Amino acid sequence: MPRSSVFGRILLLFSCLFMLAGEALARPGALPADGTRITEVRVEGLNRLSPATILRVMELREGGVFTEETYREDLQMISNIGRINPLELRIGWEEDPEAAGVILTVHVRENPMIREISIIGNVRFSRTQIKNQLDFAEGDILPTGIRASTIRSLQNFYRDGGYRAARVAVDVHPVAGEESMADVVITVNEGQRIRISALHLPGNDHFLDFYIRTRVSNSPGLLFFNNYFDQHAIEDDLAIIQSLYQRAGFLDAEARRGRFEYDEDKQSIELTYEIEPGPRYRVTEVRTEGVTYFTLDEIGRHTRSLASRTFSGRRLVRALDRVRELYGNEGYVDTDLSYRLERDREAREVAIVIEVDESPPVFVGDIRLHKEEFDFDVELNLFDRFMDWFAPPTKDETILREIRLVPGEKYRASDEQRTVQRLRNLGIFRQVRVTREPTVDPNVRNAVIEVEEDPAAAFVGA
Repeated sequence: MPRSSVFGRILLLFSCLFMLAGEALARPGALPADGTRITEVRVEGLNRLSPATILRVMELREGGVFTEETYREDLQMISNIGRINPLELRIGWEEDPEAAGVILTVHVRENPMIREISIIGNVRFSRTQIKNQLDFAEGDILPTGIRASTIRSLQNFYRDGGYRAARVAVDVHPVAGEESMADVVITVNEGQRIRISALHLPGNDHFLDFYIRTRVSNSPGLLFFNNYFDQHAIEDDLAIIQSLYQRAGFLDAEARRGRFEYDEDKQSIELTYEIEPGPRYRVTEVRTEGVTYFTLDEIGRHTRSLASRTFSGRRLVRALDRVRELYGNEGYVDTDLSYRLERDREAREVAIVIEVDESPPVFVGDIRLHKEEFDFDVELNLFDRFMDWFAPPTKDETILREIRLVPGEKYRASDEQRTVQRLRNLGIFRQVRVTREPTVDPNVRNAVIEVEEDPAAAFVGA
């Protein structure tokens, strides 16, 4: 290669590096050089705090000079105020050519204001006594790290009062429709159970309230039976309610925690789960993607019932099961199905797209029998032992003649199901199970037949 060509490439490389370095210095994320004069410091994003609260803790000041070390220390000092979201705190800058310096802008986002502080589960100490231990009150800006500091403070308070086993949980809930507000819920477990006296479900216009109450954990007891508050089940309850609505076609439904009213004297609580159903969607189209082994008409026989009607999660699951069965019965037992929903929120319509990940056909390898042996010290009582002595174990031939899976043929899901059903129909097994055992050949599965005999059947094997 000519020397001039090599020199030209080296020169081009250095030119590119120089340009990249210049662009990096010019990016907003790059910092001013140490010693650069600061002509102004601005604060943006405050609602209730004053800019003086931020500027007071900073070393980077108007008329001073910028250093990277001071910059990082100021970020920490602003975060230490305890009322600022540390994840959304940054200090930007821009050049001030007229004053030969830089203008710094502190971008912050305040924590929400505390609308209400609720205390649940307190018996030994009153609500007022507990609130007096807090370093925040209603109307204050929510302190950063409120959970850890409150738990530590109240557990020490209870410990000093002789309740060493007391446990405290702190939850912060944004107020619906008001991003700048939040509720703080403190739950104290003194060892006393809290009876649920009522569960309110505002916004529930589709299901009977009683039906939802039977599906969630935190619900009132029936008749003379009490049910007790479980703080850890709240998120699960909300997920259950939301799932019920979404499966019924309310795809945008949301369920959230409302206000909880705790009665210290009765040690009971009224719960509120707020429901926002949103629109109910109608299915306009059902499409399938990835299908090559069957015609779209063959697939459509199992899915077309979904279209031109209200979306139903139950119907969708049944349709997917039927398509999965169609593949499994032809030996494509490893085929995977999933779906996605394409929503038109304005029209309240949804298209269902069924995605099929087809697999090669699977064949039957060996048929293996596994008969469970009894643990006489645990499994069998005296009668079972007598029946086991009276009825000798079933012969392998009796089992094998009921098996519909054939080595070398396609591993059909229908043959597997028929095998299980035929063995159960013999009436001599407590349990029957068929598992597909992988082999060195990815397209071959051994069929492992696992049975557990029932000695009380008193059947003499053939």
